[in-house]
Amino acid sequence: MVSIILPTYNGSMYIKQSIDSILRQTYKNIELIVVNDSSTDDTLEIIKRYAEKDSRIRIVNNQVNKGLPVSLNIGFSVAKGRYLTWTSDDNYYDDNAIEIMVDALNKGVDFVYAKCYVIDSQGKKIRVSSTDVPDKLKLNNCVWACFMYTRKVYTKVGRYNPCYRLIEDYDYWLRIHELGFEMQYLDQFLYYYRIHNKSLTMLKRNDVLRIEKKLRMHYLLTPRGLNKNETQLYFREFIYSIYGLRRVTKELHQKDYYFYKIISDVAGELFYMIFKEKVCENDE
Repeated sequence: MVSIILPTYNGSMYIKQSIDSILRQTYKNIELIVVNDSSTDDTLEIIKRYAEKDSRIRIVNNQVNKGLPVSLNIGFSVAKGRYLTWTSDDNYYDDNAIEIMVDALNKGVDFVYAKCYVIDSQGKKIRVSSTDVPDKLKLNNCVWACFMYTRKVYTKVGRYNPCYRLIEDYDYWLRIHELGFEMQYLDQFLYYYRIHNKSLTMLKRNDVLRIEKKLRMHYLLTPRGLNKNETQLYFREFIYSIYGLRRVTKELHQKDYYFYKIISDVAGELFYMIFKEKVCENDE
């Protein structure tokens, strides 16, 4: 079975299209868990009508607004499927998207993702996603929004991190990649990703770019799991490697050694303070 988590907050404008695309899937062995994040519009009434007609739909109601990462964690905590994914209330699937991704996972990979059409508020195609191979993950979020992974991945990687709200997905993909899971890119368009004035991507675009930059710096430059002393050593070796270019023509004097040691230790400590991984205590 595939568990699909659909977190929503005031999503009444597009959520019908999102749910319809899930119920139309050629792969029928699914459960849809809609996490209503304390919506103030008629979102709850809409999803209740769907749940009355289709027993595969379950509704989880947050009594207070918790945000996307926590809502995802709540949804996945009650999911029963062998394979897992989530979608957004303003996006929708191609009819055979789930079946194609299930077929890929059945062949032994741990995580699969596909290309997306980017559409506007009226559903018109305006461009395509910049989806790319897994090796490009540390440069940008090349997974985008159409993906599926095994329960083994969820068990090992754990919950989405509320500290990275707005890019909780990107952080999760990087954690999956760091742990060595096999990720497969499908060169097929299986999803429609909507850009509109009320989407989080548009409303918080500058925040997204800022947090993404910090996250990329962490994964690109900080060896995973190093403590402060190890990070200083990392910088010391880096600076020595640069200085080594001079050693071809000039012998390293004792005073030079101590000078570069101090510089590298200070740089390493500052870098560790700025880019060390945050641990969020209030993950629910």
